[in-house]
Amino acid sequence: MARRRRNGKKSSRYKAKKYRLRELVPRIGFDFADKRCRAMLSSVDSVTIKEHIRAFAGDLNKIIVDEALTTIFEQANASMEEDPDKISEMMPGEYWGIIKQTVPWAGDELPSHTIFSLVVTLIVSHEKYNTASPYERFKHQYGKLASAVHKFSETLKQHYEDNLLIMSIYFDSSMSLPSDDEDDDGDEDEDTEADEEAEEEIDAEGKAETKEPAGNEVEDGDVEMTDYHGEADEVKEAPTQESAETTKVLPLRPLTS
Repeated sequence: MARRRRNGKKSSRYKAKKYRLRELVPRIGFDFADKRCRAMLSSVDSVTIKEHIRAFAGDLNKIIVDEALTTIFEQANASMEEDPDKISEMMPGEYWGIIKQTVPWAGDELPSHTIFSLVVTLIVSHEKYNTASPYERFKHQYGKLASAVHKFSETLKQHYEDNLLIMSIYFDSSMSLPSDDEDDDGDEDEDTEADEEAEEEIDAEGKAETKEPAGNEVEDGDVEMTDYHGEADEVKEAPTQESAETTKVLPLRPLTS
């Protein structure tokens, strides 16, 4: 059983994890039940991804993260349409290194294996979600990232369903992601508490009126965010475009002539 907050206060560990990449990825379209996937979205690699996105966009919130991560899969989908054999002819690091070069916010310093681990994490998490909530039934509720991940996943299965190696690499987290070390400190209960409290905060923020941010405290090296938008975990209604229209997002896709 998860430990409850003491004296109505949130745990220090919750505060430290408040802005993990997991909390910035859309809830609709992804199920992070897989511990390896959760660990990746809370790892040093996830911090590196956040820093690159913030440095490029000048801010960090759910809308910006959705747009930035979508860019990876849009480029990958374009690559698959052009030459679906390429992904099986290259090592994952080499292939995603090429994709990374077309993602403006990634930069030269972001390792290719970090992009690859993120891709596997999102594919595995989407497949888990899709099993319980089929795409054909809930696709109208999907955002840009979930739609792009679904398209890439389906294209992989279409071309490589009989290729055990490709299917294992991209659909089995135990083959491509490191062992889960998220709870090595013995505080799994606090992780559960942190997730529950994050959900409560998301629900509360979703009901609150839009206000000018007063600034967020930054603890334990967390990234400061000036515009944090929450989403409900449960699939209830289609997300609106209102928040996207009122938030200025720098272009995160490569310009085409």
